[in-house]
Amino acid sequence: MFRTNDLEQLMQKVDEAGFGTISLSPEVCLSLLARLKDLEQQGLLKSATITESNARTTTKGTDAQNNDQAKTIRNDFTYWLEKDHHPTEKNLLEGLDQLLLALKNYFRISLSHLECHFALYPKGHFYKKHIDQTAENNKRFFSFVIYLNQNWNESLGGKLVGFDGEQKIFEVLPHFGQMIVFRSDIPHEVEPSLSERRSIAGWFRV
Repeated sequence: MFRTNDLEQLMQKVDEAGFGTISLSPEVCLSLLARLKDLEQQGLLKSATITESNARTTTKGTDAQNNDQAKTIRNDFTYWLEKDHHPTEKNLLEGLDQLLLALKNYFRISLSHLECHFALYPKGHFYKKHIDQTAENNKRFFSFVIYLNQNWNESLGGKLVGFDGEQKIFEVLPHFGQMIVFRSDIPHEVEPSLSERRSIAGWFRV
């Protein structure tokens, strides 16, 4: 799934800038897109949730209150990938194991596993600024997103934006086959889009 030279260049980018991008093969991404659309047709995607660890505005309350609050911070739909769910998911997760090992060896961090989910953002949906690694949840070290949107253009919006304070340090359009890897302590957001936006989001953890 990943070529050695591509992985080496990606590690250097993440080391120097905190993030880096890499292109995946169209065949891999077409298979993932087909799997996601099949899950959509089966009605298996669920409304995403948030936790106190990655949304500082979250407060304790009833399940109904927390669900309503979650929708003001993020309103995408997700499905978690597992190797025993489907061959397409198994193939991706085995490929990501290769990336986990590269990150572990390059940064000398005892990464032990990864987690990821499909994500569907309907038109106009979003995920407000948040951090994947905080003092309360510090097991995520690197985050990633794989984009599954064919024929995307800038006018459709839907950028992933990373921040250092108020300064934007990256803006990534969700083009088909592009993958971004970034440090999980970088604040980031998903801007609303004018079309459905599909991706896979995940984290490498200790």
